[in-house]
Amino acid sequence: MKDKLWKNTTVYLVAAALLVVSACVIFLRSKTNTADEGSFFAMGTYVFVTAYKNDCTAEVKSTVEKCESEISHRIESSYIARLNDKKALALPDYLSDILDMSLELCEATDGKYTACILPLTSLWNFDADKKTIPEASALEEALVRMDECFLACNDGLWTGMGIDLGSVGKGAACDAAAEVFKKNGASGVIAVGGSLALVGDKNKKAWTVAVRDPFSDSASSVFLTLSLGECFVSTSGSYEKCFIENQKLYHHILDSKTGMPAESELVSVTVITDSGALSDALSTAFFLVGKERSLTLAAQYGAQVVFVYADKTVIATEGLSGKITSQSGTEITYEAVG
Repeated sequence: MKDKLWKNTTVYLVAAALLVVSACVIFLRSKTNTADEGSFFAMGTYVFVTAYKNDCTAEVKSTVEKCESEISHRIESSYIARLNDKKALALPDYLSDILDMSLELCEATDGKYTACILPLTSLWNFDADKKTIPEASALEEALVRMDECFLACNDGLWTGMGIDLGSVGKGAACDAAAEVFKKNGASGVIAVGGSLALVGDKNKKAWTVAVRDPFSDSASSVFLTLSLGECFVSTSGSYEKCFIENQKLYHHILDSKTGMPAESELVSVTVITDSGALSDALSTAFFLVGKERSLTLAAQYGAQVVFVYADKTVIATEGLSGKITSQSGTEITYEAVG
């Protein structure tokens, strides 16, 4: 992990009374908070902005909305929708980098993680008000369509089919928003769904990020906190975008091989890196492949990770030693990456 990730130059984010919940991550703001704060809806979620030194919420909003307009498969004019419509396109550098990373991670996980998963995500449609288990015939048909999906780049032109960047888009939005902060000389926090960007410093103290308790019905319940410097944080959990039918939990992290929600002993994976898109993608990939494979990949990508299991066991990478505080009394075990 790059040195800047642990530079202890930011303030405590978990402080006192005002609660903001952003999917799997939570932060509390002090009643005496001197920051400029704002929120808006984009990327299918609420985006929360806390800015010190310079209020740039309006520019963050336009930047995140632009990111969504370019990468959401649901927007007909987006690059991804046009790729899915069999167009060959030259893409902006940031989007090419995301697709390159997605291809690399797909290979590294033997296809467990893939950006080409639209037939399954559209079938399950966890964003619908009423969620149901797909019929066996529909699932079989979606898996056949999965075999037709692809992503490739030749001579600078991208082609593809069945692409859904839901597992990386919110982190990518955090990357773009963080650049706005830096350009304006601001420090603070941007929360987009289960992804956070921690930017800059205030009073030379660390940010404290709270990870939601996956075992509580309350979205504001805290399971553990992390004390972090400037970085990006993403959490993927089986308790978000889920439903229970016949006493069985069905969640949105889908196994591309079976078409079903991934069977895992994990309930939550939190990843810390120096890239929002990467942290977002890795949190999904690590949930899919499990701890042992993830530790090898964490070394490769310079990531730190927290694994939370269904039995409330917590295992974290050694780089986080001394930076995690359990709020539930659960003991935390540390392991080396690689």
